[in-house]
Amino acid sequence: MAIADIFAARLHFETPSGKASTGLYFRESSTNASIPFATVDLAESLIATLTAPVRAMLSDDYYFTAISVRKAHPTSAVAALAPPNTVSNRSDEPYAIKTVDGPGQVGLASGPGLPANNTVQFDLEQSTFSLQSNGKMNFPGIPEVSTTIQGLDPAYVALCDAVAAQLALPQTSISDGGVWDPVVISAKVRDALGVGNAKDWETSPAIITAVKTNPIIAIRRSRTTEVVGGAR
Repeated sequence: MAIADIFAARLHFETPSGKASTGLYFRESSTNASIPFATVDLAESLIATLTAPVRAMLSDDYYFTAISVRKAHPTSAVAALAPPNTVSNRSDEPYAIKTVDGPGQVGLASGPGLPANNTVQFDLEQSTFSLQSNGKMNFPGIPEVSTTIQGLDPAYVALCDAVAAQLALPQTSISDGGVWDPVVISAKVRDALGVGNAKDWETSPAIITAVKTNPIIAIRRSRTTEVVGGAR
């Protein structure tokens, strides 16, 4: 854990036909003092701030099951954990998974929900790079009754806006001094040196300045794997 370390967080959902997930990057701006692993600390913070608003927008045949966090980039090299004791750039913190409490996993918006590839798109805005470097998050679990010919019903958009407001805020440790700013990673900057070369994690993050709900239903293609933190 160090200033400017980059973390990748994922929110996991159980759907009527499988699983879905969505992710967001964070950059550490203040280190936590006593909790040994920032991955665990950040996951706990996200569970505390996102569980209620996410469940409010989630169809009642979907489950918000867990949040996982991994360190995507340590700002300084760390010693290898096994001989030979060489210097490496691998993460020095464990992959953390925090499961949403079982009774608190089910969505609260009256369902049934649309298929998981029909999603709410949150547009992640930043001002460091060009508009092409803006990001997005796609959330499943849209209740069918909350849709119109144009897209999402305005009342449902208001529920989504509550999630968007939380996503735009820095995450603060619930019991320590850690602070993590939500960021967009510019793939163009990060991967400028090409395949097989070092990635530029230091200058590719851009602080998210706003998160906005897109009222048009987005179609997302993704592969199906196991459910993380499943309730059923």
